[in-house]
Amino acid sequence: LDLTRSPVAVVGAVGLVVAFLFDGHTVTASPTWLVRVADVIHVTAGATWVGGVVMLATVLTRRHRSDRPIRAGEMALRFSAIASVALAAVGIAGILLTWSILDSMGELFSTAWGRVLIVKLVGVGVAVGTGAYNHYIVRPQLTEDEEGASDLIRRTTRFESAVLIGVVALTAILVAAAS
Repeated sequence: LDLTRSPVAVVGAVGLVVAFLFDGHTVTASPTWLVRVADVIHVTAGATWVGGVVMLATVLTRRHRSDRPIRAGEMALRFSAIASVALAAVGIAGILLTWSILDSMGELFSTAWGRVLIVKLVGVGVAVGTGAYNHYIVRPQLTEDEEGASDLIRRTTRFESAVLIGVVALTAILVAAAS
């Protein structure tokens, strides 16, 4: 990807990430420097993971509908490395953000914010499980049944996309509640 050809996209992406520094838990939690760094990492890595899964599902679906070779295994393998790094960053930053926002672990169950976070984490777990299923179970089947395994990767990636879109919606609720 040559970002020098898309300066407007780069400026827009940076602007979007920086905008998160002026609302929600980024301005209400402390230590401020840690929350801001964690928030930028969380948003950037989350956008990479969610956007990548959604685009992977879109490409696989379009190729399937146009009767083109899907090449699901190749794309899934390439993206899984990026997704793994993004997921690790999302998790670490998310833990730091939660630690800075909650006064006690009991607030996970005693506050509406904590309960929404738990539902979000369940969604993340479902998405992670779906991605792991694709990577470790379905992708190796491509050598035996390329068409069937490619179709299964396409369908499970669409499911993972839908779950992650729900996770993004829950994140918006959490950010608004933390304002």
